Amino acid sequence: MSYLSIEPFIPSGQDFDKSKQLFQELGFEIEWDGGDLVGFRNGNCKFILQQYDNKAFAENLMVSVKVPDINEFWKNININE
Repeated sequence: MSYLSIEPFIPSGQDFDKSKQLFQELGFEIEWDGGDLVGFRNGNCKFILQQYDNKAFAENLMVSVKVPDINEFWKNININE
């Protein structure tokens, strides 16, 4: 059996709109918006942002993100410093 994708659900925390904005500022594009669920994509990396605020769950969620050039990544996200 082969899989097409696996897309984790990421909790938004208290402010769903700020979470959406954060991921867009990190370079993710909204593929679809279902109100309290939003599909994000950057290249082959996809996830679903869920309007969900559960502190215990969020504090225990771990996601590994790999980028081709960490220095370029930091340069892009630290533009306001």
